[in-house]
Amino acid sequence: MVHERAESTRRLLIDATAKRLAEADESELRIADICEDTGLSSSVIYNNFRSRQGLIDATFLSMYEDKALRYVDLLRLNTAGADSMTSLLAFYRDGAADDQVHEALRDFRRIRLRVSTAALARPEMQRSFILVQEEYLTRMAALIEEVQARGLFGRRLTGRQLAILLEGYSFARALNDISLHPESEESWMQILLLVLENL
Repeated sequence: MVHERAESTRRLLIDATAKRLAEADESELRIADICEDTGLSSSVIYNNFRSRQGLIDATFLSMYEDKALRYVDLLRLNTAGADSMTSLLAFYRDGAADDQVHEALRDFRRIRLRVSTAALARPEMQRSFILVQEEYLTRMAALIEEVQARGLFGRRLTGRQLAILLEGYSFARALNDISLHPESEESWMQILLLVLENL
């Protein structure tokens, strides 16, 4: 019961912080705002997260984990009936999937960039991020192995190696989103198809 209450409190604080971070930079986040949003005192925040930075890091990790696992679920759902490489990747194309899928993919790319760079600069956050990232890579590798078993991906690389390759592709797309001259969705699809068809 005590553990459930503590977890509920942490979730309330993380959710309120995530809402603030979705609208503003972390430098603008004030503990007083989180207290106002949740009705909890600052001592509750410090007891749970030790510091303002601890709250921010925990929130970023939670946001990343939620979006990463949702991304894998969307991949699994949208590729289940695929019988060719083209149909496997069709949901990436504009108009091939509903707006919810495209929004989820864009959100994941954004949070991946934000959390990855933050983790590189913060050793304590990096230790937690490694565990979250490992869970994501494990699920992604399992999905890729399912696709390989259906004969849609080659077996030159393991499921994990392909998951890492796709991570690099997705990270590059996130950087492209903030580029002065971003490549089009069609261009990214051509790149992805070329890479995957030559594995």
